[in-house]
Amino acid sequence: MDSISRMLLETRFYGPYNLATMLQILTGDVDENTGDESENRPIHIATLSNHLFVLKMLVNKRVNVNIKNKDQNAALHIAVNKVYLEIVQFLLESGADVNAKNAEEDSVLFIAIKKLNDETTILGHLSAEQQQTSQRVCDDLKKIIELLIDSTKIDLTLFNKNGLNCLHYAIKLGNEFAFNKIVEKNASLLSLLDSRGYSNLHHAVENKRIDIVQHLLKAKQRENCDMQSMSPLHCAIFTDNLSAAVLLVTNGADCNAGDHIHRTPLHLVLGYLQSNQDGECEKAFIENPHNKIVEILKIFKDNLIPEKAHLVLAAYMIKHGNANLFAENDF
Repeated sequence: MDSISRMLLETRFYGPYNLATMLQILTGDVDENTGDESENRPIHIATLSNHLFVLKMLVNKRVNVNIKNKDQNAALHIAVNKVYLEIVQFLLESGADVNAKNAEEDSVLFIAIKKLNDETTILGHLSAEQQQTSQRVCDDLKKIIELLIDSTKIDLTLFNKNGLNCLHYAIKLGNEFAFNKIVEKNASLLSLLDSRGYSNLHHAVENKRIDIVQHLLKAKQRENCDMQSMSPLHCAIFTDNLSAAVLLVTNGADCNAGDHIHRTPLHLVLGYLQSNQDGECEKAFIENPHNKIVEILKIFKDNLIPEKAHLVLAAYMIKHGNANLFAENDF
């Protein structure tokens, strides 16, 4: 089949683009600035329709592979979102900007990480036939993530609109595949903070990614504090992630570190217990807001409060983390 016949068969993908436009692409100069109502140019439309042959012809005509549409998506953003593995590979080889951001301030790696997370989440809710299709999509997304991370030009430190780099984002979503690949490429990202001063350990604890918490602790990540002096241990207690709290204490977390109002992790644990109790215990807290922790424990003992997970954690922190019973906060 000659190239003209092949191109004629491909005209159906163009929608509003007529045969004359297609012949212009083949025989004349391509006007890459001619677009539809969404400012999709020929290269966007070829990508949307998964027409690699047409895309190759456009690139051979030296069209700009990084030109963006109304949503600031380049062809590479579209290809990643559509999970078109071959097109992603071709665009990368053709000079597509792997760091370009769209209107949502997402680079293609952020899109791929979220897409894999979404597909993995729904996998268990599909029929057997649908699972096979979805699994193939997941496999292609993993290959796309590897292609993007392996690009020599990728900047893994870029922030999205929420002030997260790609590693923070992978942890937030619990995408362990992306997490492992990013760390393999650049282990120094383990120590980088987000725009709020949150560490990777903060994100793992806050989002209850216990496997990643364990990985980070094995990597000897230090206890950064955020802008309010919240340590990962504070964060674990605030988010009711008691499993992570025990892990942190076991691995040497500072049980006496105070936040911006000098609350230690022990204050937070016992404060949680107080807020979930009634009667004399609650009254004692309200009437004595400056109680030391040792006095708070006496309140629990005198009111015969049943042992709960938070109380067990408090005891664990005192026994294994040397939590100071006499610490005072600003309240």
